[in-house]
Amino acid sequence: MVFIKGGSFKMGCNRKVDKNCQDDEKPRHRVKLDDFYIDRHEVRVGDYRKCLAAGRCSDSEVGSSDYGSSSYCNWNHPDREDHPMNCLDWSEAKSYCEWAGGRLPTEAEWEYAARGSAGTKYPWGNQAASCEYAVMRGDGADGCGKDRTWPVCSKPRGNSSSGLCDMAGNVWEWVSDWYK
Repeated sequence: MVFIKGGSFKMGCNRKVDKNCQDDEKPRHRVKLDDFYIDRHEVRVGDYRKCLAAGRCSDSEVGSSDYGSSSYCNWNHPDREDHPMNCLDWSEAKSYCEWAGGRLPTEAEWEYAARGSAGTKYPWGNQAASCEYAVMRGDGADGCGKDRTWPVCSKPRGNSSSGLCDMAGNVWEWVSDWYK
């Protein structure tokens, strides 16, 4: 886990600066956070299997979503133990965090950890998103040409200023609360 020193930041998107703001990213507003810890990287498939073996996590819903047959769902691929655990629901993510002695971050904590107190557009800064920084879709090559996720922390140039991996790209993350 990585310690994140609390502070104040502007959360959300500034339409005056970024014309691509989504409706759920506004209005931009100031948020103050206390110190917190956050995992350095996404939960890996192998980590989730340990929780399942301990009887605290479930695989009943894993991959049952619309993504279940997608090459992006990692659960049923034995060569992806170091890939992010995906295609599970919020309850399963929450159960894993509790088993591991933590909790899901709030949306504000996640954004602050990803963008830092400077409020950069991306974890790595303000440079345009590309496969140099994150596993993403684009240029006709989903997953940066692999048509699947990559092992966690595969794009170190995209790390946040706090050293967090994959805060953009690879998979979406769950948070503990709803949009505010």
